[in-house]
Amino acid sequence: MSITLANVRNLIGEILNATPNAFGDFVTDADPLFRSETIDRAILDADKIVIETILSTPGHRSRYQYLTDVAITNGGIVRGRLEGVSIDGQEGKEVPLDTLQNNRNSSLTLLGTTRQYSIDQKKLYFIGTNATVTIVQFTPSASPQAPDEYEYALAVGALSLVQVKQGAYVAAASHWASLFSNMLQLIKAGAESLPSPV
Repeated sequence: MSITLANVRNLIGEILNATPNAFGDFVTDADPLFRSETIDRAILDADKIVIETILSTPGHRSRYQYLTDVAITNGGIVRGRLEGVSIDGQEGKEVPLDTLQNNRNSSLTLLGTTRQYSIDQKKLYFIGTNATVTIVQFTPSASPQAPDEYEYALAVGALSLVQVKQGAYVAAASHWASLFSNMLQLIKAGAESLPSPV
């Protein structure tokens, strides 16, 4: 099963209905305070935050879902956020451009100068035969893309974002923002599931 806007919206309703006196009631489209479009935008904003948290955590088990390997020619443009370079099947070593050019122009192939690369204005230059770059392949869309196990984080993050924007729910927004921050820390720690917010 993958996360959908409808599922997270329903989860938000369940959370708010479970805590009506403290943090507000679930409101339908009849009340513009929590219109579906507003909630959906907040869910997608929370989704971006969760995915950026995953991507900024080296070794996170879900990072691979947002990375892709692309073959690139010498002088080719790196399209996307670079996560790694492989040259001739081995990890490349980044060096300054002038060092790379000096090593390339040397009449001797010096030990250790192979598999070197440099990036200049998004162009990749390397010493070797073939290169592959690993780039982030995440483009925000109209559907959540976070792993299923982080659905609670999307709901809580959306609640904090929606209630902050409304301004009248400062205590509730602070509560949900604190829970969202705690969930982001659990995600950074590699949590395989998140606790229920209620």
